[in-house]
Amino acid sequence: MGQAVANIQDFEHEIVGYPLRPGRDVWEDYLSDLRNRLTADKGIFLVAEANQEIVGVLAGYAHEAGDCLVASEFDRSAYISDLFVQREWRRQGVGTALIREFERSMLARGLHWMTVCVKSKNQTARQAYQRYGFEDYEVTLTKRLV
Repeated sequence: MGQAVANIQDFEHEIVGYPLRPGRDVWEDYLSDLRNRLTADKGIFLVAEANQEIVGVLAGYAHEAGDCLVASEFDRSAYISDLFVQREWRRQGVGTALIREFERSMLARGLHWMTVCVKSKNQTARQAYQRYGFEDYEVTLTKRLV
């Protein structure tokens, strides 16, 4: 799993070009933080396998944003923290199957909204989520101070 986290980090660095730390430097801390979040928020970690190999993973949990401007059922959502499908298994329904199972599990817990954060320049991921029915809600803009 550590190598997958490192690969995702390095892939996103190539896409966005922002000062993301190298995957080899972050994976241990990231996995520790993810374990803590999954435990504290009763999250789930889903694994898709084929031919006795892991081809995809999804980690998610119930997330409360703390936004007093929205209805409470919208503020508390099923948050997809991480979704990764091995390159050779993409566009074959693996990601969709993982999202469906996560959605089913979170609906059973009484949640009615699902959220995910995607790097704005990762158009492939954005389009995949949009095909699944996700819509833009809020956009965070950044500017380097010089």
